[in-house]
Amino acid sequence: STFKAVEACKNAGIKIITMTDDDQEEALGAALLLGIAEDRSYVIDCQKTSQTDFWNNERYVEIVDRSKVFCKPTLENKYRILSHLKDQNRHIAMTINQPEDLQLIKNNVELSIAMPSMASDAAINAADLLVYENGFKAITDAIMLSKEAYYTLRNSIRWILSSVVGQLL
Repeated sequence: STFKAVEACKNAGIKIITMTDDDQEEALGAALLLGIAEDRSYVIDCQKTSQTDFWNNERYVEIVDRSKVFCKPTLENKYRILSHLKDQNRHIAMTINQPEDLQLIKNNVELSIAMPSMASDAAINAADLLVYENGFKAITDAIMLSKEAYYTLRNSIRWILSSVVGQLL
């Protein structure tokens, strides 16, 4: 289930940030249900007039760092969020669905993910990883398997190097 996948991400130290075309109430409901956000303060409606000034506000960094759900962000909003995360040396994976998402992944995302049943042809062709099973759980499973493979490979290389160094001495 998606709830368990979100919990697995949290336990692995992965911060989930959602950028959605849903309105604030729908996004808040989903975020609360899945455990992505604890309350309304973690959800930013990028289209509301009262909040559009925050993109130029000195508190921008604090707000972006704290927020977990961004509703109806423009392409520029998405770019600024990703740029900020990249500036903090965060590793960023992003699901891409629409052709306009391709502009975002060019220099800001380390791993672009597309689900062919939901993505445009352009997004499918540009993605680093295609996930054919719908749902966040499939993406989480792929990330966890990749982490396991990385640690296994790293430990194997350490063992080999320690054996070689021991033989040389």
